[in-house]
Amino acid sequence: MSKTTIVDCKAWLLIETDAGDTNVQLALDAAEEYVAGDIGQDFATTPPTGMVKVAAFALAGHWLEHREAAGPFDVKTFPLSLRAILAAARGPIV
Repeated sequence: MSKTTIVDCKAWLLIETDAGDTNVQLALDAAEEYVAGDIGQDFATTPPTGMVKVAAFALAGHWLEHREAAGPFDVKTFPLSLRAILAAARGPIV
């Protein structure tokens, strides 16, 4: 499913080991699916732009870093930079 590579994602996340590749790939696939749905883009027909790839890498990294359970008093929100990238990738509101 991945339209970006795990090698590129790990480079962006500064991951130098192969020990967690299964988790990185899972997070990357899920992040791509989330980003594609959020911006309304089908990566099967339209390759992701650099900005969209960065959003997927950032989201995968966020999910890898925050894998613990969250309750009502411990909510992990998406980083502001990720929200800004997704908003820009969606395009102007008409």
